[in-house]
Amino acid sequence: MSVLAVGLLASSVVIGDTNLNVGQECKISVDHELHVSSEQVRLIDDGHEMWRIDAQGDLYVEGVYSAQPDNIQEMLVDYKEGVERQTEAVVYVMGEALEITSEALVSVFSEMFSADHRIVQRIEDLHDTLEVEFDSVVYQENGETIVRGQELESFGDRLGDTIEQEVEEIVSSSVGSLLVMVGRELIKGGGDMSDFEQRMENMGADLEARIEERTVRIEERADQMCDEIIVLNQIESELAMHIPVIANYPLFEQAQSK
Repeated sequence: MSVLAVGLLASSVVIGDTNLNVGQECKISVDHELHVSSEQVRLIDDGHEMWRIDAQGDLYVEGVYSAQPDNIQEMLVDYKEGVERQTEAVVYVMGEALEITSEALVSVFSEMFSADHRIVQRIEDLHDTLEVEFDSVVYQENGETIVRGQELESFGDRLGDTIEQEVEEIVSSSVGSLLVMVGRELIKGGGDMSDFEQRMENMGADLEARIEERTVRIEERADQMCDEIIVLNQIESELAMHIPVIANYPLFEQAQSK
């Protein structure tokens, strides 16, 4: 397994474009800001609150209360709670992807050099940078989880490219360190690199097993998300027939069968 393959394995699992695809049949469209808490869910477009649903299913359209029949209000409660759960799941899945990516890269370079080598420090700095950036697009404020859809799109688009470019730059700028490492291993093995190769293979196998275990958990969570999105898409479609603002700002999609 190459260094780049290991490093990019996790990040490729879940980070995509604006639409977070969590299964073959469903996806979440996050094109605007969502402000989510246990008390309410709000959708913000260009700084303006377009709709708000509280825990009782009361609907506010551009800040004005919009009375709904009991059956619609019950659906609004289900919709609000579903959006809240999906937001928590998105934060978990994307956060795990970043952590797995960092763990993979740090493990590889630590085994090649040492845990305190400057190359490993650069990898850790890269993770810190991406984590800070992620926290700027999905973050907590005043008891709400805020998802900035447009920012999240650009973050997802550039994450894989950023990691790949940074790793390539680290490797290309560290040729001297790589040669020293190879020379040291040759001397240690009396001209034989087989011990080093075996150590790297063992590390790679262990790393793959650890990554696979965590990505399986992500996939299981994504499957759960997809099952609920299918239900939420049906609720959203029903609400959209009665509430124009819901129709104008859909959050969930179910893929059409080909």
